[in-house]
Amino acid sequence: MSKMKRVAMNVSIVAGLILGLAACDNELNTIGSDILGADQLNDRIKKQEFDVVAFNELLGPVQTNNFNSMPLGSYTDPVYGRTDYGFVSQLSLATTDPDFGINPVLDSVVITIPYFSTPIDFEDETTIYELDSIYGNGSYDLQIYRNNYFLNDFDPDNIENPAIYYSDLAATIDSQKGALIFEKVSFKPSEKEVVLTDFDTDESETVVLDRLTPRFRETIGKRTGTTEQVAQINFWENLIVSQEGTINLESNNNFRNYFRGLFFNVSNANGTDNLVHLDLADATIELFLSINITDTSDLDEDGDTTDLIPLNSTFTINFGENSVVD
Repeated sequence: MSKMKRVAMNVSIVAGLILGLAACDNELNTIGSDILGADQLNDRIKKQEFDVVAFNELLGPVQTNNFNSMPLGSYTDPVYGRTDYGFVSQLSLATTDPDFGINPVLDSVVITIPYFSTPIDFEDETTIYELDSIYGNGSYDLQIYRNNYFLNDFDPDNIENPAIYYSDLAATIDSQKGALIFEKVSFKPSEKEVVLTDFDTDESETVVLDRLTPRFRETIGKRTGTTEQVAQINFWENLIVSQEGTINLESNNNFRNYFRGLFFNVSNANGTDNLVHLDLADATIELFLSINITDTSDLDEDGDTTDLIPLNSTFTINFGENSVVD
């Protein structure tokens, strides 16, 4: 290396050391002391105490319709206390202007509302489920009434917008409830699979027809059932079957004005929580009928196309799009 190169390198090293020492110079001034007027400002800042008043303020009513699921049951909040949740739902005919056949006889009426659930295991042909969106393990009394409060589909002030219902409607709905349709004391949602069976008279044994996810499924009307179930057969025959050919079943708009849905009410929770969310999208009321039809196609192959043959028939009523939390 030439002498000139060594001198240049030494000069670079010395310059670097000087810059490093300058950068490491201690901060001798208090941070913020360079701010103009900082001393005078600090002298003017004084400690002062004020009385603060804190309180809860009630909010106005909130929207309670057109949810993806409906709450049912009772829940106790540690701050706000217990609230019982019921709801009102419209109903819609799966088939408008129905033909129930010749001499229809209503045998049973079954209401079905699925819970939200998840399969977690499988044992001996039985699926084990866990309920989603359920809080608490208590029970309560459940009543289902005919609803007489009309639910609009659209806002009366602007028919281009859907109707909105609010949480201050509970007293009005309760005051307009109709006849009691079903009641169950100490009701508690079950996580068990629902197994549908029938008795095979030829084989003299019970056979499994279907296996369903956990759901509220109750036979609310039965011709050979309890006094209450027989009364419901008469109620639904008069309500639906006898209305064949009338304007009441001609369209769902007419039907929803004629029969304004069901009101689910919760009572006697006794301080025990049990709140479940229901899947109304797949909820139904099924009317199981024995009917007769004219054998125009000679289904029994007896050569007679004018005789009557017996059939079993099912007529389905769906839960409508408009439901309101009570």
